[in-house]
Amino acid sequence: MSVVQAYYHDNIPGAQSLPHDSRQAVPIENLSKLGYTILSVNGPDYEEQIGPILQKLGYERTDESVLKVNLGEVPENLDLDPQHSLTQFFTRLGQQSLSDSDSDNLEALTVTAASRDVAGIVQTGGLYLDIQEPQTTSWIRVVLVPGAFFHLPAGAIRRVFLDNVNQMNATGLLFCKGPWSIDLVTWGKDAENHPKRSEYLRSIGL
Repeated sequence: MSVVQAYYHDNIPGAQSLPHDSRQAVPIENLSKLGYTILSVNGPDYEEQIGPILQKLGYERTDESVLKVNLGEVPENLDLDPQHSLTQFFTRLGQQSLSDSDSDNLEALTVTAASRDVAGIVQTGGLYLDIQEPQTTSWIRVVLVPGAFFHLPAGAIRRVFLDNVNQMNATGLLFCKGPWSIDLVTWGKDAENHPKRSEYLRSIGL
């Protein structure tokens, strides 16, 4: 079983598909204090392995709440207008890695907060999950490899990037507490003002 790695983002300009490792490690336990669940599970049947975890966290697996994702394509069962930002987000991730020179699009297409809890499992490829530390607004980068499971609390701010090695091979499953919908995610600068933001901050003692 692989160990999930987390560290502070180095904030050095450059492609976000690179590690940006500051060499300041962050214990996974610290992420738990921020409301996240990050852990590794054994394969190859990741979906079966995470069943008890999802149940404990309060997720129900239905056709409306489970999203199969291939980051080289638009999610296969997402019934949205093709111009919607969520579709653009997945498509853009599959097409290229954003750099700091593309900062406007970086914020608009990657920084998000959600109105409901979301979880996921990486099945193939690799991703970087950046978690905003509310106390400092610093980014904590979590390296997600196959078998990495993550639970993201509603109202928490995060962003996601493909890694430099597995850009077209990242696949996985996403789970939502309730059906996926076009109003689930708030993007860019509006994420800070998400209605669930204050509730999330109170839940972690801020």
